[in-house]
Amino acid sequence: MKKLIGGIFMVIMGLAGIGAGLRKDDPSRLTDFLLGPAFLLIGLLLVASSQGYSLARLVRLATGAERRDRQTDLQRRVITAAAAHGGLITVSQLVLKTGLSIDEAEAILTSLSARGLCVMDLDDEAVVRYRFPELR
Repeated sequence: MKKLIGGIFMVIMGLAGIGAGLRKDDPSRLTDFLLGPAFLLIGLLLVASSQGYSLARLVRLATGAERRDRQTDLQRRVITAAAAHGGLITVSQLVLKTGLSIDEAEAILTSLSARGLCVMDLDDEAVVRYRFPELR
């Protein structure tokens, strides 16, 4: 809680410094203008860390690395689920096995199919199944 309050205070100070530095009638405000972004950055980092974000995680979010890691993890979970079902899985089975939403399950299976890792088949009952040839 102290980090959050301190962070909010620093953000306010940073914004005030930037605002004061933008006043053109007083050249001595240049120092405020230069310190403002530093206070703002420190304040934002304190607020983020108070909410459970580390600097490393913020960098990963900014660079998209966390999204790529999540995508890789989803692909691994889907392939593991397909292997558990003998290399043949439906969207519903995937949802039950992984906890993904139906839309997420369909999207990842479509993505893997487009990459040639699985093949979409229709069985005799018109149920769409995704076949992973390498897992059979």
